Amino acid sequence: MVCLLTGYSQGFQPDKIYVRNIQLKEGLSQMVVTDMAQDAKGFIWISTFDGLNRFDGNYMKVFRHNPEDPHSLPSSKIHKLHAGNGRFLYLMSSEGFHIFDTRQNQTIYPSVLKKYNLSWVLEETETKVWFYIKGKGLLRYNSLTEEVIEYFTPLIPKETDLLDILSYGNKIFSVFSNGDILELDDNTGNFQLFNFPIPKSVFTTAAFDKYHQIILGSITGELHQFQPLNHQFQQSPLLALNQKLVAVNSIQYDSQKDLLLLSSYGQGLFVYDYTISKLFQIKKNEHILPIAANYCLKIFADRSGFIYLGYDGSGLDVFDPYVKKFVPIVRKDSEDT
Repeated sequence: MVCLLTGYSQGFQPDKIYVRNIQLKEGLSQMVVTDMAQDAKGFIWISTFDGLNRFDGNYMKVFRHNPEDPHSLPSSKIHKLHAGNGRFLYLMSSEGFHIFDTRQNQTIYPSVLKKYNLSWVLEETETKVWFYIKGKGLLRYNSLTEEVIEYFTPLIPKETDLLDILSYGNKIFSVFSNGDILELDDNTGNFQLFNFPIPKSVFTTAAFDKYHQIILGSITGELHQFQPLNHQFQQSPLLALNQKLVAVNSIQYDSQKDLLLLSSYGQGLFVYDYTISKLFQIKKNEHILPIAANYCLKIFADRSGFIYLGYDGSGLDVFDPYVKKFVPIVRKDSEDT
């Protein structure tokens, strides 16, 4: 499922949000939403376990694997998405890593994909794309010229998987599922590895907060943060605000609303409002917002201020502040005199 929230002013204002529901009959290809991204034209791409959906705010266009079409998606079961500033959408499916051309609506196979065993990506610009190669390091790739620069290092953590690639300034951060963070200085080409201090930790998500600290979330309940300036790990102070802030599997900072959004598998949606230093918890059947389920998979804020929340098996909810919420006026007959 996907949930959409937005608004004009900063801060969390649930009373100004109108809710509408989208499910299979409205065009969503499948009810388990695994990831979301926005392309350069503004379309929202939604991955599921049975198809890739392109959403324009009203209608869905669905792309699936077609065994008779070599340019279709290699698999309809998609786990992860990333959209850059150009025409390309990057996917991780049950068949591996792929690149999808959103103009031609087909899978492409550039030379870099044929030469290297790529496993994830961060596109800063069309001329500056970072690919991760498991066990080796990073590639800096120009998608216009197809020029490749290798940044390989023996510091790659062993027996752990990459969570994501993040960038801030001239630093590129490869964040791993055990909490380790590998920092690359793009100016010098030098790497530094920072080991997470608690052994056998398993994290499921990593993202920047308002202050560009890297927040690490875990399905087991851990929530930590890494400060890039002093290279220190610490437990997130958000845990002291609500003991139910557990099983966080997706995090995003919404700069337009000044909110930190955290989805949880089992505890619904958490919203930290920086303007008033308050943490809200939103669960199904509670009065704050009528979300459809507590088992969330992904949170995503787009460039227009919309925020989407993906669920595990519950369809698509849209929370829309651009539709006026009407409140009925009830009067007694005696008032009409």
